[in-house]
Amino acid sequence: RLPAYNRFGLVGHAFFAPGVLAFGDFDGYIDAAVSLDYEIIRNASVYLGYRQVRVDVDDAPGSDLRDSSPVIGLRLQF
Repeated sequence: RLPAYNRFGLVGHAFFAPGVLAFGDFDGYIDAAVSLDYEIIRNASVYLGYRQVRVDVDDAPGSDLRDSSPVIGLRLQF
């Protein structure tokens, strides 16, 4: 949460898996996101952000599967 705005928060995450830990024919995996959220009640918030996912494939050098797009959602904690 941001100090002066107790209902607003800034959230970020990044996950990385090298080839030895990736599954199937994948050389690696990266998932990263950043979002701004607003707490509507004590254990629920809505968020708006951006996310990027990249998967490197063994058999096709130079080509990787990507998804990068804005995201919107509801986060519940219990």
